[in-house]
Amino acid sequence: MSSTPLNKKERGYLALSVGLAFLVVCFQIYSGLHTVVAFVSIAIVLLTILIPGTRYTYIYTVLATIDIIIGYYFSNLTIDPDKFYNLLYNRSSAVLSIWISAFLIVKFKQSRAEEEKSNQRMNALFTYATEGIIISDNNGNIVTVNPEAEKQFGYSINELIGKSISTLFPERFRQGHLDRKREINAHPETRLMIRAMAVFGLRKDATEFPVEVSISSFNTADGPLVVCFILDTTELILQRELTKALEREMELNELKSRFVAMASHEFRTPLSTIMSSVALVEKYDDPSQKEDKIRHINRIRSTVKNLTNILTDFLSLDKLESGLVRVNPAVFRLDKFCAEVVEEIRVVVKPGQQINYLYAATIRDVNMDQNLLRNILTNLLNNAIKYSPEKSYIDFSVSNTGDELIMSVKDSGVGIPEADKPFMFDRFFRAKNVSTIQGTGLGLNIVKRYVDLMKGRIDFVSEENKGTTFTVKLPLIAY
Repeated sequence: MSSTPLNKKERGYLALSVGLAFLVVCFQIYSGLHTVVAFVSIAIVLLTILIPGTRYTYIYTVLATIDIIIGYYFSNLTIDPDKFYNLLYNRSSAVLSIWISAFLIVKFKQSRAEEEKSNQRMNALFTYATEGIIISDNNGNIVTVNPEAEKQFGYSINELIGKSISTLFPERFRQGHLDRKREINAHPETRLMIRAMAVFGLRKDATEFPVEVSISSFNTADGPLVVCFILDTTELILQRELTKALEREMELNELKSRFVAMASHEFRTPLSTIMSSVALVEKYDDPSQKEDKIRHINRIRSTVKNLTNILTDFLSLDKLESGLVRVNPAVFRLDKFCAEVVEEIRVVVKPGQQINYLYAATIRDVNMDQNLLRNILTNLLNNAIKYSPEKSYIDFSVSNTGDELIMSVKDSGVGIPEADKPFMFDRFFRAKNVSTIQGTGLGLNIVKRYVDLMKGRIDFVSEENKGTTFTVKLPLIAY
């Protein structure tokens, strides 16, 4: 029994219990109708099923037992000795029946109490959930919604009940929702769960908001029902965007820091070279020193070209990081374009280097972004020149398959160590065998990102001290 103090209503029940018990005792003493009294006692105990809690079931059971025992005592004073055992049997059976009834009633009430607590917990979960919950029938008509769903969509529960759940989603998502519902209806016995579909919800005022929808089903006495869990992802998306912006800002800060460090190193040597070459050129006034003068002028030109390449790499990376690079395809003659790129690059070849250009494609006109393609080819050819020795060959070929353009640049340079191959397209990465050759470690990263923008692929094969072949494959766009 509970130790909670009795309230006014409970005290009334207790007074009624004692009064009834007293009346039953008096009745059986003066009437002698012992069997009727036993049935009345059991009936009173059974009626406690209507009173909440188990307290009064125990009270009435104890009082009924006391009534029967008192009645037995007074009856025993006047009863015929031959009927003593029969009376004892009847009273014992009555007491046993009362306690069995009480036990069953208590168990029933405990079961109902647990069920009520479970329902209260479920109602609390439904009412106070931070996700919108919409329950619909097999036809997609809304049966009920929780307060969060009302808040999300701007409707009251009365406006939503009976409404088709598909009206809570924009037209472009309704067919997908119907397909998911059919999928669930096709397997009603499996409690199928469809998780986290990223879509948009449609409010009462016709505004849209991003949501993630999970769908499940369950069976009830009235038939199967479908439950939708609606998570408003507006704040989550904003947080993700802020996180990306913060990460991007950190990357840009790192990029600036590395640029300053690299610029101070990469620019110092070329500028010193230019200054010394200019000083020497000024001294070469004699016509017999013309070759020396030309050599230093070429040295200045080459150094300026290297500085220009460094600045171009950083400017290209900055545009890529800022999302300013867009693909703008246009139709042009590919064979002439590639020939022009080769002629431009031949100006910076090392002494004795030769570029072998082979155009083996079966097409002439293509629909591509010329600027991105020029940057890709120029970077790959510059690398081939930079990392190959003098008097070496560089092969540049262009071919195609049915729907792909294939461009290949092969050098006879230092090659790429096996351990460095997985990192060749990483920003600022340089292979360990080229530390004495000027470079930023950005070229291949930029090329890879340009190729990705053009929906293509870039691969390479390389062997240290034997050379490297880069192959770019780009989709041919119809025009």
